[in-house]
Amino acid sequence: MRPIKFKAWDEKARKLRDVRAIDFTPQAGEDAGKVWVYFSDAPSILIDPKNLIQFIGRLDKNGREIYKGDLIRWPEGAEGVWSDQAGKVEEVRYPFVCGNAHLCEVIGNIHETPELLSAPASGPAKGEGQP
Repeated sequence: MRPIKFKAWDEKARKLRDVRAIDFTPQAGEDAGKVWVYFSDAPSILIDPKNLIQFIGRLDKNGREIYKGDLIRWPEGAEGVWSDQAGKVEEVRYPFVCGNAHLCEVIGNIHETPELLSAPASGPAKGEGQP
């Protein structure tokens, strides 16, 4: 069984944080639809649930955990990778997207490095090697 882990995009601090707990108690008024998120390293905050990202239970080729919303690149010539995937930057949208996750590399995420989605299909992407 895979561990259940979440991160949350803290819009105010403009960074992803590890989530310790989530409170889905319904909110009223202008906070309707938001959830309380508790961090180990920061005060709790109300966020839009779309800013919660979940660990998909897989690691990339470098042993880095892959979360929904991460941006990954598939290597050229990797077995099980279609030619239109090779070198392409893709957003992880569903837990099952990375059946061969050990071949891909996390190069960013949709919150901190959205510009990577427009990276060219071949050649090094902007920001390569950065978390």
